[in-house]
Amino acid sequence: MSVVVRAALAMILLVGYLLTAAALVVALALAGVLALSERVDGAGLKALGLATLVGLAVLLSLGRAVLCAVPVPPGAAVDRAGAPELWRLVEDCCAALDCRTPHEVLLVPEANAYMQEDGWLLGLLAGRRRLYVGAGLLTGLTVDQLRFVLAHELGHHARGDGRLGALTYAGWDAVENAAQGAGVPWGVVLRGYHWAYRLASLGVLRYQEHTADRNAARMTGTRVAVDAVRSADALERDWSRFLRTYADVTVDGVALTGVTEAFALFSRDQASGPSPAGGGPAPGSKAASRWDTHPSPRERIEIIEAMGSLPPATAADDRPAHVLVPLLERHGPKLDALALRAVGTSGTAFPDHAVRVARARAQRCADVLYRAAARAYGAPDAGLSEVLDLLADGRAADLAAQLKRARISTDRVRNTAFELAAHLTAALSATAERAGAAVWAYTPGIGPALTAPDGLLDAVAWADAALASPGGAADVRARLRKRGICLEEAGGSFGDVRISEAEAEVMGAMMLRFNGGVYDLVVEASAVNFLPVRVHDVRWWTRSERLAHRLRQVAAGGPVPEGRFRVSLDDVVEATLTHPVRANAELRLKDGTALFFVDAGPGRVAGPRRPSGGDSGRDFGGDSGRDFGREHVAATRAALRRWVDDVSRAATYSAPEAAGPQPVAPPERLAALEETRRGMGKVDYAKLMFWTVVPPPVAAVVNGHLAGNHGEGYGVAFVLGLPALAVLLIRWRGVRQRHGRGRRKAVARRAARQSSMDAGLRPVRWGVLGIVLSLLCPPMCVVGLIYGIRSVVEARMAGTSVVLGVLAILAAPASVIELLLLF
Repeated sequence: MSVVVRAALAMILLVGYLLTAAALVVALALAGVLALSERVDGAGLKALGLATLVGLAVLLSLGRAVLCAVPVPPGAAVDRAGAPELWRLVEDCCAALDCRTPHEVLLVPEANAYMQEDGWLLGLLAGRRRLYVGAGLLTGLTVDQLRFVLAHELGHHARGDGRLGALTYAGWDAVENAAQGAGVPWGVVLRGYHWAYRLASLGVLRYQEHTADRNAARMTGTRVAVDAVRSADALERDWSRFLRTYADVTVDGVALTGVTEAFALFSRDQASGPSPAGGGPAPGSKAASRWDTHPSPRERIEIIEAMGSLPPATAADDRPAHVLVPLLERHGPKLDALALRAVGTSGTAFPDHAVRVARARAQRCADVLYRAAARAYGAPDAGLSEVLDLLADGRAADLAAQLKRARISTDRVRNTAFELAAHLTAALSATAERAGAAVWAYTPGIGPALTAPDGLLDAVAWADAALASPGGAADVRARLRKRGICLEEAGGSFGDVRISEAEAEVMGAMMLRFNGGVYDLVVEASAVNFLPVRVHDVRWWTRSERLAHRLRQVAAGGPVPEGRFRVSLDDVVEATLTHPVRANAELRLKDGTALFFVDAGPGRVAGPRRPSGGDSGRDFGGDSGRDFGREHVAATRAALRRWVDDVSRAATYSAPEAAGPQPVAPPERLAALEETRRGMGKVDYAKLMFWTVVPPPVAAVVNGHLAGNHGEGYGVAFVLGLPALAVLLIRWRGVRQRHGRGRRKAVARRAARQSSMDAGLRPVRWGVLGIVLSLLCPPMCVVGLIYGIRSVVEARMAGTSVVLGVLAILAAPASVIELLLLF
């Protein structure tokens, strides 16, 4: 299908959506008026009420998306006086492309660039235009490469195909925003319409990207264009790594300051320049998904190279791009406030912050090794001395087994020896630094490293020697003593550093049944988080969207989600898999508490869209809103199964008795968590059913008054109001479960009930109930069918036979035949 046909189809779908929604409301309104004119009892009021609901849900939500201006992303404004060369470059690109010059140029803390126009009516009415330039591009590109990036973004707003692309993008956002705001049930229909529109418009959007690349390449030449795509791709990956490694990290409450200067030093340390000529994009770049609006860097480079060797239209300018903004450091505080999450805390410059982070990570890695050694010894605490004793006794395998149970990894192949060597290297480095025999220092071009008076401390070689043979541990002790490090005095024990890393330790998410309730499991490297699922919550369209939100919620390190139950891996004494394929497991904690969870089925966590409207979603680097990645539930399930298997094979240890007052018992915590979850679910169910059960009795009363038959109207309203009363009772019960006076007693009862249950799966019970209801009470065959389906689902979760569930499903139609034979 050609691009023109796709564009026409996308526009037809967009206009058809508007006409369909309007026609539906008009038809319902006319039906109501006609019914009232014919004196049809209640029908006219129902039609008018339905038309009102559709109009409010669909038209108002679409009106907000179409008529309202898009939100303006924040940035640090750059005026002409402060950056005359940058403005001149932008104006030259606009003149060459025959497009309007943007009203503002703003710097943003990214390694990307994009345009935003706050136009109305899907961008048909022009508005204020803004060009956003990432500070990361200024620190890593040349002036010629930045010219290509800016020409690419400005080309989206040039005359010709750019207008069609802008309208397509705006229509995409308008339909999706309308679907998000319409609610149930209209939003479900609109979501399907949005997917059809998306399929029709994807080809148009990718064609616009290729067109913008070609137009920009004619200005800068083929060589500069290819280098710009490669460099921008590498810079964007470096920026994501920089945020994850340093910008989002605090150590003892101290954060980074000066994000622009810090990224310049970081990218220099990484030495991640363009790949060799002809090699495509830099290694590690992600392949484009079939649903991405942007082609992959490799595809973009192939399209540009297919144009041939084009000479540049302007004189070459290989100066670094940051010379275009002479006073870049003046915008540092604004960029810090936009990029750094720990704004308001004390901050340090990048060299000092990098050293603090390296020291904290080494100590944290050493702490993991010390906890593993404590388990292997069966002692409450351990240090580097105990680690070397285990290695000298030939118990490296025991130490490695305990080390593997302390962390969860998504890597399919894990080299145990390499992992143990890395932790031992960190322990040796932390011990040498704490003993004063070495210090962490930052070296430009290298980064943070541990330095001794006679040069760099080779802790890697020491760790390899200790693991090579049992006698190597004694040799390492001798080397430590030679440097004046006495393990008995230096300790080499746990540190008191507090490091907070956002998104660095979150592995994935999946849905499961946890001790009888439905929960989302967010897996961290050193802990698992159980988050209650509100089954009737309509905020999320799919399980994938909810899991993606939960991942970001836990990874961001912000407020703890309501009802979260977090279990540290250090508290797990025993773990057992209970299913040959799924991640069904039983965990035993130090205090004897049993946790049962059952894998609730397949799923996928998709990365979030860029949280901006209109054309700001079309940025140079592609769908950068997907920085979190696409976590497959299968990878999380496999990692969790490997960890449980490691725990089951590792030698068990007896946990020491905890001193001091004990917290609330985990069974009571779980019972309180489950009471809250059930209460929230009942309140959500009442909200979902409100517009279904409340209008009928109200309409019956009004119809009785209009018809002059008050008694019949109130009688019908009483009958129709019984479901509404039931819904109100359900809501009242849900509120009591969360905040009622009898909550303590209810929690105690549930705790006693949970102590005798496993995962809450009862496939045999549901199967038997389904068969009995269908055969002995044929009018209840629908309920029996539901019980049969539930029996099959839970039997598959538990890995048991589905025969009873299948028989219950077959008994439902058999009961209908039974009724026909009886009557």
